[in-house]
Amino acid sequence: MNKKRLVILMMSSAILLFSNCKKDETEEKGPLDYLTKRTWKRATVDKNPGSNPLLNIYLLPVDCEKDDVYSFSVDGIVKIDNGTEKCNAAESKIETSAYSVAKREITIKGVQYILTEVSPQQIKYVNVVSAQTGYYYAVILLQ
Repeated sequence: MNKKRLVILMMSSAILLFSNCKKDETEEKGPLDYLTKRTWKRATVDKNPGSNPLLNIYLLPVDCEKDDVYSFSVDGIVKIDNGTEKCNAAESKIETSAYSVAKREITIKGVQYILTEVSPQQIKYVNVVSAQTGYYYAVILLQ
């Protein structure tokens, strides 16, 4: 094979190789990507109890919270549609509040939580609660 053909073959192979490259779809997404991708509701069943801290209790939604829908926007606003079941007569239909995400923490309505799971199926965050016998983690689920 002559030198000119070899160079052309190598250049053609390189062009094909680079033109078929796509962005790596296994690239890890951050919490903000999952939070803002869809709407969320409070949940009662943990899809991954293995990601819980050792001493924990679930903060389960009461009946009036089960129809609430959480929408996180990329600009740091969480909109909560309180649904038709009201927890009190003064509750507004739509509630908005600031939120922020940094590393493995999320702050919602000024309260800071530890993010223990962020996936397409479930968001799990916990709050450390002091008790007379020490402390425990209050687990909140969004699905």
